[in-house]
Amino acid sequence: MKKILCITIILIAGFGLIGAYPQGIPVYTIPSYNIEVDGYANFVENYNNSNSPNQVLGKRQVNVQVMSGTRGCQAYAWVYSLDRTTILGPYSVNCDDVLGVDIDGREWGVLVGSEDDVLVDVWINQPDLLLPKKSQFQGYNKF
Repeated sequence: MKKILCITIILIAGFGLIGAYPQGIPVYTIPSYNIEVDGYANFVENYNNSNSPNQVLGKRQVNVQVMSGTRGCQAYAWVYSLDRTTILGPYSVNCDDVLGVDIDGREWGVLVGSEDDVLVDVWINQPDLLLPKKSQFQGYNKF
């Protein structure tokens, strides 16, 4: 009986320790602001979301900013296409710096890793598709 009790306690303790480990890397949508990262965080673009703009053609830029209340914070970022054909990085991003990486019209993601407890902003600059070209304003006065 003592053997069964000891084995049961060991199994329960073992499953308890397994449950204490994180269940994976947290995933956030792009754009995301003031996300606390201590370890890894994944940021993905989601065109299927009704709040996201339609997929655009041409070059865009994904931006990653790392912030913290302490000096010397640093993070690493990998920029990747969601079709897994392109991986850019790793890039080192220091506190209060903004990393800008040129991307195309595919869906993209950013994996951020840090040993420090940092706040991360990730966003994508969209091209100004609705603004007319400068040549269309030639010969016109503003007033």
